[in-house]
Amino acid sequence: MDYESIREKYGYFRHPIIEIMIGELSLTAGEKRKKAIGVSNVTIDLTAGFEASQAVFHLYNVYDYENATFNFDTVKEFVLLGSPVKIYAGYDVTVTEVFEGVITKVGFYVEEDDVASIQVTAMDIKSVMMSNRYNRRLQSTAYSDAVKEIFDQNIYQSLQEKGAFNGLSIDSTPDKSAAPMNPPAKKDIDKTIEMVGESDYEFVVKIAKKFNYDFFVVAGKVYFRMAKSDLTSQITITPDVNIKRLTVEYDMTGLVEQVEVRGLDVGKAKQVSGKKKNSNKLSQGNKAKALISGSKFVYIDPTVSDNSEAGYRADYLYENISYRYGTLELDIAGIPDILPGKYLKLSDIGTAASNDFYVQSVRHTFNAEGAFLTHIVGKTDRQISGGLL
Repeated sequence: MDYESIREKYGYFRHPIIEIMIGELSLTAGEKRKKAIGVSNVTIDLTAGFEASQAVFHLYNVYDYENATFNFDTVKEFVLLGSPVKIYAGYDVTVTEVFEGVITKVGFYVEEDDVASIQVTAMDIKSVMMSNRYNRRLQSTAYSDAVKEIFDQNIYQSLQEKGAFNGLSIDSTPDKSAAPMNPPAKKDIDKTIEMVGESDYEFVVKIAKKFNYDFFVVAGKVYFRMAKSDLTSQITITPDVNIKRLTVEYDMTGLVEQVEVRGLDVGKAKQVSGKKKNSNKLSQGNKAKALISGSKFVYIDPTVSDNSEAGYRADYLYENISYRYGTLELDIAGIPDILPGKYLKLSDIGTAASNDFYVQSVRHTFNAEGAFLTHIVGKTDRQISGGLL
């Protein structure tokens, strides 16, 4: 995205608007809008992490002060637990979908020095995945097929039809090429995949960690893919962008030169291991690299049974450690097109601060005064130029 094109697309960021759809009904626009209901203090938290994304908004003009009661009949169709939610944000008449999920919590608030309100919390499809717990054997013999098998269940098919999420993007895991889609024969019984006292959410997260994969939801689409594999730089932020606040920090605390995962091949009674070495540029000089030279993080994982599995696990642990190095926090005028799970380029801020950052989370807020702001948290494991030490 080019920033100037984005400004033109959204009418130079004048007249911010938000549209909230509960099922087929709109709280904020269109013929079916409930005009008596006010909507404000909207916060939409999107993440590329394993946690669920969520949206929180408040409904006003919902309380009868004379009779000291909430006008529930007026709002009930908008606050029913489990109802699908879509939220669009933008300016003037141009909006972009930023969130899709279901209502998971409703709160009624009356405070002495504040206006009574109803707070509605919606979460993405992960919230539904957290609710169940199984002990069962899956039909799939490859882990990516097992993820798809989870979403092929009737409950998720029904939720997709109702608008709780809108699609899947599931990349094949490394074990896929050697595994058939059909149920295993008796001789392949050791290749079966089982869920043991875990929810759908816990099971998919476990697989993601096993192979160093991402698992997150953006605008209703579920992504299960190799970690940080989308190298798209979605926008370049320069000093001429309407920056409200900018913080760039580099911190080498806790960094190590090498991560090693060790396990046991029970059948062969021998140790297996996987390693990942830090070869990133940390500074312009050699002092930072020298400080971590020879350091090692060793993790004993009883779930890995061969060198390949240990290698995937080492990749996951290495990324968790190395991406603590650089952090970007950025507040700008609201841009609904910025998504977690892609990269952002910070440029012309000086050689030390300018860098490419992986967008870990995005927060869109609409406050009571009608201002629309976007808060971005980015992470990096290296410097692309310059240096601090």
